[in-house]
Amino acid sequence: MAPGVRIGVIALAVALIALIGWRIGGRDRATPSQQDTAPVRVMPARPTPPSAPIAPSAQPTPQPTDAASSSPPQDDEIAANLPPLDSDPRQMHARFRAEARDAAWAGRRETELHRAFADIPNIGGSDPLNVRCAATICEASGTYPPDLPLDAARGVMNGLQSRTLSDRADAAGLIQTSSSFSSVHGRPSFLIFFRRR
Repeated sequence: MAPGVRIGVIALAVALIALIGWRIGGRDRATPSQQDTAPVRVMPARPTPPSAPIAPSAQPTPQPTDAASSSPPQDDEIAANLPPLDSDPRQMHARFRAEARDAAWAGRRETELHRAFADIPNIGGSDPLNVRCAATICEASGTYPPDLPLDAARGVMNGLQSRTLSDRADAAGLIQTSSSFSSVHGRPSFLIFFRRR
């Protein structure tokens, strides 16, 4: 069979299959009922009397928050599901840079964090692991090879986000607060923050 005829036969077969599918699919379509097409009425959370017009609520004045108090009020379900204030990597990095170094505390924590990362494959070999601590915050950063097989790359990511790493940090008196994953000079990178318990 000539190539042009073969393409024509294939195109005709595809068109017939599409037509049959369209015809079969058209039989199952339900027409929307009047109830389905009725407009939806939106009710305010706190109903007002029908005679009073609904005025837009005034925006509350933001109140300063205590950085140490990151627990939301118990009656605010939305706030209860928000991440804690110290979970933003940019905020944590700024706080880290603003802190003076407590040499006695920081040196020991840096050593313990290096040990905590030691069992994560492909971390700290040819790509150095940088661990720095100040007075209450530590940051661990590094890169890993970009050409790892998929299973090995998953192993790195699983290790960096593992319960084991969090537990080892906890044993060192640290709480893992936030992390960021990116790319630096074409290499996958990570930045993980810990704070003093």
